[in-house]
Amino acid sequence: MNAIFGIINKTGYAVDETMATKMQTSLLHRAVDGKNLYINGEVMFGHHKLVVHRRQKWEQQPLEADDCIITSDARIDNIQDLIKELQPGHSADGITDSQIILKAYKKWGNDCVNHLEGEFAFAIWDNTTKTFCGACDHIGFRTFYYYENKEIFAFASEIKAIEAIKSEALDFNEEIFLGHYSNIYQPITYDKKIKVLPSAHYIFLNEKFNTTIKQYWVAKKSNTYKFKNANDWNESLTSLLTKKIESQIDSDHPIGVMLSGGLDSSFVTAIACGLLKKQNRKLLAFSIVLPENYEGKYKDERKYIERLKELYDNLVVHYVSFADNEEPYANIHAAFDHLEAPANFLYYVEAKIHKYAQSIGVRTMLTGFGGDMTISYNGGGIIYNYLRNFNLIKAFKLLRKNYVNENVSLIMQFKNEIARFHPLYKFFKNKRNIIGYSNLPLSQLYISRIKDIHNRDIKNWKRYLANMINNGEL
Repeated sequence: MNAIFGIINKTGYAVDETMATKMQTSLLHRAVDGKNLYINGEVMFGHHKLVVHRRQKWEQQPLEADDCIITSDARIDNIQDLIKELQPGHSADGITDSQIILKAYKKWGNDCVNHLEGEFAFAIWDNTTKTFCGACDHIGFRTFYYYENKEIFAFASEIKAIEAIKSEALDFNEEIFLGHYSNIYQPITYDKKIKVLPSAHYIFLNEKFNTTIKQYWVAKKSNTYKFKNANDWNESLTSLLTKKIESQIDSDHPIGVMLSGGLDSSFVTAIACGLLKKQNRKLLAFSIVLPENYEGKYKDERKYIERLKELYDNLVVHYVSFADNEEPYANIHAAFDHLEAPANFLYYVEAKIHKYAQSIGVRTMLTGFGGDMTISYNGGGIIYNYLRNFNLIKAFKLLRKNYVNENVSLIMQFKNEIARFHPLYKFFKNKRNIIGYSNLPLSQLYISRIKDIHNRDIKNWKRYLANMINNGEL
């Protein structure tokens, strides 16, 4: 993906070129296909180019047009529809994402974000109004970090670019661990002075540099779909995923997929193989499995991966193995520098796959990540949630269905689907963990908040999942 960065000097003086160089240098790892700076008085915009999809080949950023400057990291999926509305009669050939975003901004102003679909983070300086607008996409796939003091407003795709020019020393934010280890997203960074723009938000600076942050989209029931049976669900899901994957694989570079053999990654792999087959292209899969001569107690899903190879002749599987001395936290400092956040114990697995994939030219990696919280969610908590909200008929219907179809006894269902979601059960289950936290050098307020999170009672599961989307947790 591209990298964007910039500085607005609030004092009216020209931006210090030394600061521009520091930001640019900190992000050189993303300047694989070129880099550019725009400096004009109090405004500096930068752009590092890493071509992933085809339209990026035509990009020349920062782009100056219509008395505005834009730098963007974007893939606009509804660009054809926008061209019809904003430039009727024009072909999409040669039109870039940054051009169409700027056209949308000139027509709709800050509300242009309501007309964009895809992944994006962008910044626009309007020379006419002397105002600034920055935004990120609905789910927060592309990041937008920012920092301001009395003299400057700075933004970047990565925190390290802002750290390179920030005048204050690092003010470490321990809240970053609270969010990471409790799986609760917070729009914060490890530095209290550097902010992250939440998903589906834009930030606006007026001519007096007063800042406004606004959420432009939330997930809510739209009544768009009317399903009569399970097949309707399946067809709609397949259609939506196919459309999204089709936009992801629009690249001249090899396409990869992290294939575990599980439901989610296999579903994505099957769709991608079908689409790439029409283009006479291969899909490169990367899988972690146990050695073929392994005789221990653990199992992997190699047989499912091999089955996919039989079904799709354009699927090329690369099995990635690990030496006995490779440990999860061996490169923990490098992981933090890369992620700019705490790493989980599986980071070393993903890092090895990504390094290998990169070595053979892959720039787009598909995954099934997040599927177990959405399409393949196992239903944990649903029965409890029905009972919690007095939907007794639905609860007992589901209990009976599990008993008849899955042969799960009512006692086991009570234990696994009802009792374990009750706050009292969580309290006793998590008590040992809380005691363990108490032995660490953490503030009592911090420990108290961990306790509240672990013991929280989810009253409405649909609302809970919608909030996860709206908060960027997925």
